[in-house]
Amino acid sequence: MKRSNKLGIAIALLAIATLSIQSCKKEPVANSENEVITTLQVVATDSASGLPAGVFTFKDLDGDKPTPPSVFDTIKLSPNKTYTVSLIVLDESKNPIDSTSVQIAEEADDHLFFFESTPASLVNVSIQDKDSKNLPVGLLSKWTTGPAGSGTTKITLRHQPGVKNGTYNPGDTDVEVTFNTRIQ
Repeated sequence: MKRSNKLGIAIALLAIATLSIQSCKKEPVANSENEVITTLQVVATDSASGLPAGVFTFKDLDGDKPTPPSVFDTIKLSPNKTYTVSLIVLDESKNPIDSTSVQIAEEADDHLFFFESTPASLVNVSIQDKDSKNLPVGLLSKWTTGPAGSGTTKITLRHQPGVKNGTYNPGDTDVEVTFNTRIQ
């Protein structure tokens, strides 16, 4: 893994320890048999100032079972800015907590995150990290916000062992979370 990827993950973990969380409404999460994922955190840092902009968390400790997520934040960012974003993926059903992000980074050739904002002008995402074949991964990205508005940002992790080609189609979905998003 590149040194900048390790540094980004370290910064993201530090940011998680120092920022507070706000809750929001539930959206479904899909877990395949590939990875156990209970928590997805979006860690945003203002690219211009280097200051933390927020940690936005989805946490559903029992996955697709009947209990709703215990945390489901709304992503709140400022308009017309660029953010450095790290994704932290965890399996909190284990003790100690398992950092699935480390596994995804180690198996980067088999994983790819996809980002979809609705409306499309809400957030533009540019993936910054690459696997050994120079294909995108998505644990590290740049998010450029548009004008003030609201909508959703869907984050999907595809598990594509042996078939990753930079597109969505091959493989299975490990997790898919749609965050309400406000640019204000």
